[in-house]
Amino acid sequence: AAGSTSVSSNRRADARAMRIDRALGAFALFLAGIGVFVFYQGVQLKYFGGLGPGPGFFPIWIGGALAVGALILFAHALRRRTATEPFFDTPAAARRIALVVAALAALWFALDLLGFRLAVFLFTLLVPRVLGRRSWTVSIGVAIVLSVGVGYLFEHWLGVSLPESAFEFLRILGL
Repeated sequence: AAGSTSVSSNRRADARAMRIDRALGAFALFLAGIGVFVFYQGVQLKYFGGLGPGPGFFPIWIGGALAVGALILFAHALRRRTATEPFFDTPAAARRIALVVAALAALWFALDLLGFRLAVFLFTLLVPRVLGRRSWTVSIGVAIVLSVGVGYLFEHWLGVSLPESAFEFLRILGL
């Protein structure tokens, strides 16, 4: 009886893994479709302008990368047909992914409230720390370089305006 329970349990796990693989494959195709759409829209725009990248530059690269990545994910979902490879290794892995998604949503809301530099600084400081992957020194250094460096790149080199803080005192500080 113990052996039949194990076989039954393995069949249920395999069936569950196949459902997850089908859902993952469908989602991958959806993402590939979005990538192709973004790529196509980018091709309709000018790739280079007089001073550098044109309006089609980023959509072409982002759409192409999204489509290729999604097709790789789709191929992986087709190839994997057993429960031996769980989607999440542990419940902690699922929590980490949920945490990153929640942090990205918080970043999105914080951009208009705190401005680009401060919101990105807090995001790149706190997410690695909460995930337990970096020391404070490394986290602070990376957060400063990313928030200031990317802000400078977009505003001064590419001429793209980034969100400013809704608070006057933060705008005065340049944040």
